Amino acid sequence: FRIVNQERARVSPNILLRNATVNNDALDFLYKLTHKDDFILGGRVQWSQRMNRGHLLTGLNFLRIVGRLHYGLTQSGRWSTVEDITNPNGGIKKMVEKIGKGRVETNIREFLDIVDKAFGIKDVAYVTECPYTKFGFLSTLAKMFASYDVFWREKKLIVDGATRKKISQFPIRDGNIAQLCNGNNSAQSLLLLHLVRHINSGRRTNRLSLDAIGADDCENGSDEETIE
Repeated sequence: FRIVNQERARVSPNILLRNATVNNDALDFLYKLTHKDDFILGGRVQWSQRMNRGHLLTGLNFLRIVGRLHYGLTQSGRWSTVEDITNPNGGIKKMVEKIGKGRVETNIREFLDIVDKAFGIKDVAYVTECPYTKFGFLSTLAKMFASYDVFWREKKLIVDGATRKKISQFPIRDGNIAQLCNGNNSAQSLLLLHLVRHINSGRRTNRLSLDAIGADDCENGSDEETIE
């Protein structure tokens, strides 16, 4: 037993999620979406034991971003583990059932299109060089959209041109911002505050309320979730 426990490799949560698609239609739908040729992340999501050069996100983090993006519609989706995602009483199956597969796919595509048009995803070769492909940034952006009703209409993500332009001007490669994209919960809370303030800058109307994101918590660096 000692030899087995010392030398065996822990099975990746991405493999566990891939295996769970057999009994979970919603999970299977999203797994297959990441293999479509016309999907921005097609073939670039890791569902194996280790991340290859072409992978930008793990399967676990892709699903967590999907959950955060739709949190405002379902009040569910703040997942951290395989068990959270596959939980039949509050996991991804319930989320997809409530919103609908077609709408979920449309929203994911819109979200990724915003990032791609702003910074470029399709041609990324080395994920380490691109802070906007990090889970920290993508999760924070998804959380921002989920926090404001103005971005949603009949459960559909709709982001106006002015906001898209502001996002594209966000100083993502600034040293401090790039560090926050790689950071823990406190860093992501601060990143969210920077992002909202950047979008609000220069606006006299249609400003995003800081109360919606818990600005006090952001500034104090507190966050109840655990990010891997």
